[in-house]
Amino acid sequence: MNAMDDSAVALLDVIRSLAFVGDLAMGQPTDHSPRAGWMAGQLAREAGADDAACMLYR
Repeated sequence: MNAMDDSAVALLDVIRSLAFVGDLAMGQPTDHSPRAGWMAGQLAREAGADDAACMLYR
């Protein structure tokens, strides 16, 4: 195992952090971006998209 493996950050954690900062910067509630993403996934699912296209957060 090398040093990169020890300090790796999960991609989902990075995305959540960016969404949190973006929400704060735009004056939105801090859960706005995840909720908007979840709703977009639900709309895509209803439109007939598969799980890979929807990237549903569960």
